[in-house]
Amino acid sequence: MLSTGDKMKIENGTHTVYSVTVSELSESLAPTTIDVQGMSLTFRGKEVVLSLLNKGHEVSSHVMSRDTERCSCGKLSWILRLEKTLVIKFANEKSEREFRAILEGLGDAASLSKFKARTEESSASQYFQFYGYLSQQQNMLQDYVRTSTFQRAILDNHTDFQDKIVLDVGAGSGILSFFAVQAGAKHVYAVETYIHARKWLKKEGKMFPTKGTLYLAPFSDEGLFQEVSNKANFWYQTFFYGVDLSYLRKQAYTEYFKQPIVDTFDPRHLVAKPIKHTTDFLSDTEESLKKISIDFTFYPHTATHVHGLAFWFDVSFEGSQKTIFLSTAPSEPLTHWYQVRCLTETPLYARPGQPIIGNVTLVSNKRQSYDVKLEMNLAGSSTKVSNVLDLKNPYFRYTGAVAIPPGTHTTSPSEQYWSTNDTQNQTGYTTGGAYNGYTPAQPVKTPYPTSPSSYNVYDENSY
Repeated sequence: MLSTGDKMKIENGTHTVYSVTVSELSESLAPTTIDVQGMSLTFRGKEVVLSLLNKGHEVSSHVMSRDTERCSCGKLSWILRLEKTLVIKFANEKSEREFRAILEGLGDAASLSKFKARTEESSASQYFQFYGYLSQQQNMLQDYVRTSTFQRAILDNHTDFQDKIVLDVGAGSGILSFFAVQAGAKHVYAVETYIHARKWLKKEGKMFPTKGTLYLAPFSDEGLFQEVSNKANFWYQTFFYGVDLSYLRKQAYTEYFKQPIVDTFDPRHLVAKPIKHTTDFLSDTEESLKKISIDFTFYPHTATHVHGLAFWFDVSFEGSQKTIFLSTAPSEPLTHWYQVRCLTETPLYARPGQPIIGNVTLVSNKRQSYDVKLEMNLAGSSTKVSNVLDLKNPYFRYTGAVAIPPGTHTTSPSEQYWSTNDTQNQTGYTTGGAYNGYTPAQPVKTPYPTSPSSYNVYDENSY
């Protein structure tokens, strides 16, 4: 028995017959069942002739090669774009695995698909294994902001789904497929790509989310900087079980600073207004996402040490009836995405209004992720800092508390807290307030009529 990933040796003249059901997809992706009971494959060099059979007689034949566009759909089905677009459903998993192996054996396996060409096999295996666990799906399903916003965006735009054919990309647990059905979708196909799947989109079709906006801003956080710096102090030891580790201290220091910090933070750590870079999923190309370069100029509002750049994103669901936003901003309720901060090994000291000029470039790699190249310098100064970080190797810093930047309070926090509580008690209302920098979660404010991150944002294209 062949397992997924096995390569089938292709020999000319080999003939294999499978029991299948076949549907043809129209331009609108509406399926029409074809009256066939079987499918035969005949190998011809680096091509495979696929013949559809009815009672042993050939109904039609099609040629498959390594360039044939295709994608798996569920456990037993494949969508093939031949002279016609066909959905082939196998009778059992064994037949589907054999067919998958045949496809991988066509020509160069490395050039079989764009995904295989750009992705390390070990990375893909780890990725699908990770998201194959129900515990990880539960983590996303329990993200109230994410799940509720998706459902609200779909149901509030039900006319975009009523009697429509829907492609759920990166389906995972399939929860979004069920939301589409709740909104009246006629058929839902679940696959594992996004912009690449746009080739199946009809002319006036919708994509949810429609746009993604990446925000970035400089931050100051001495506590975080010292925490990461101190992690390397372990390597200062000169007699660790009789071994001198100090020669590796510099390498360890650099390695720790190449880890993006995944956590949440108080927005007051941001020292300037954010700029943004927007991707339109309806029109931007896959190629444009391989390298994203963002020039920036920030104007700090106070004298401070700048320790790096903070990143978060908003996505918009632009339906016919309503536009809904999902935000991961530090000013909004926490999601399972948190925020990301990229440190530099040396801070910059900036004066109020002194321009911080630089560039951040996101370069896609074969680990289904990006390398982040960051450069910053101060206007009127030769001081320049840079770093290259690996998004695939983050430091997950879930402390459960959001530290308030030192020096923020201009009145006594103790007097202010109890004064506020006294006022609330007199009116019959009490609140939990804030404890050690952690504010209890507030009710989710959805739907958003505008992006929560749109406060006086600078667009990088304006510089």
